[in-house]
Amino acid sequence: MTRLLWLPQILRVAGLTVHEVDGWRERGSSDYDPRGVICHATAGSSTSTDAGEIGVLLNGSTSAPPPIAQLYLSRTGTWHVVASGRCNHAKVGWDGPLKGYGNTHLLGIEAQNDNRGQAWPAVQLDAYQRGVAAICKHMGWTAARNVAAHREHQPGAKTDPAGIDMKTFRSRVTAILAGEDDDMTTPDQFLAILKDPSVAAEMRRLAVSYTGGGIPAGKNVLNVWNDTLATVKALGEVIARESSSPAEVRALLAELPKPDPFDVDQLADDVAARVLAGLPTSDGPVSREDLVAAIRTVLASLAAAPQG
Repeated sequence: MTRLLWLPQILRVAGLTVHEVDGWRERGSSDYDPRGVICHATAGSSTSTDAGEIGVLLNGSTSAPPPIAQLYLSRTGTWHVVASGRCNHAKVGWDGPLKGYGNTHLLGIEAQNDNRGQAWPAVQLDAYQRGVAAICKHMGWTAARNVAAHREHQPGAKTDPAGIDMKTFRSRVTAILAGEDDDMTTPDQFLAILKDPSVAAEMRRLAVSYTGGGIPAGKNVLNVWNDTLATVKALGEVIARESSSPAEVRALLAELPKPDPFDVDQLADDVAARVLAGLPTSDGPVSREDLVAAIRTVLASLAAAPQG
């Protein structure tokens, strides 16, 4: 009766990075009437790959025939649309907001996590909440009534997604739906964007351009790119600490390729122009607006670092 052919579009509109798994439009039974979202963890290896996890969703497991879920969320915060129809991810629940519903009425999200204590990266958790909010907005659902953890739906039988406080999760989804969420891009989110292969290729060229068009002796383009990325990561970690030292920030700023003096608007415009020049005008790995916002946010954080 229903296929969720709108999934990629509404996730992209929410500013999320989305990949479509071949055949997703026809995958899953069309005997489907979704009324809520079940949040899962894949419970695979802590070092699992996206390909491996998606393979399980496509081919089934010892406990569930394929396809297992409509959506897969990687540790990097990247979404993969696996199926548009009914999938096999949850039994009829005996508790929680979606009590009494089973696969015919539930949309399943499998998020990459070993479900045995592995930390949830901030970029992944943020994407999880924003993705669920996008689905709820499209369907006219609320977080309180239409979003549940697998462990809430089948208590005593399931434990996933372990480590996620669902009260906090639903509160954030509610805030996003109400337009009250802080939209600032964090350094972790920025790094996730940079690691997209298409964006990374442009950033490699950017790193080279900031060396004056040449490569330092004994290095190649990838070395320069990795040095630049490591510096941005280190800066993000320092900024995230309340006890960050002005000396630490200044030392790291000195390593970041930039014009002199450090002018946020000038550098943000330069970085954005160089990165975006090589990206598609539409349907790129991330939206152009979100990439610009991420660059400006991180640079503004650097510029605001205390000077001593």
